[in-house]
Amino acid sequence: MNVGRLISCMAVAGLTLLAVGLVFHFAVPVIAPGIPPQFLNAALFRPWGGWTSTYMLLHPLGFGVVFALIYAVLWRSGFGR
Repeated sequence: MNVGRLISCMAVAGLTLLAVGLVFHFAVPVIAPGIPPQFLNAALFRPWGGWTSTYMLLHPLGFGVVFALIYAVLWRSGFGR
């Protein structure tokens, strides 16, 4: 696998994880409208301050890159063939 293809696979994996997370983020209030108000209850959940919400948005991109890279390394070493 050449470097360009590896980078594109890593980007696609990260964007796929981000898209799945966004679908769940927007689908939960529609499917189960009683859940989102519970997140506002400080007795149940701590409020997110500072960078935490940004991290939760960006971490699927990082994990997608890592997962695709590990998959490519395993595939190249003959695992799964």
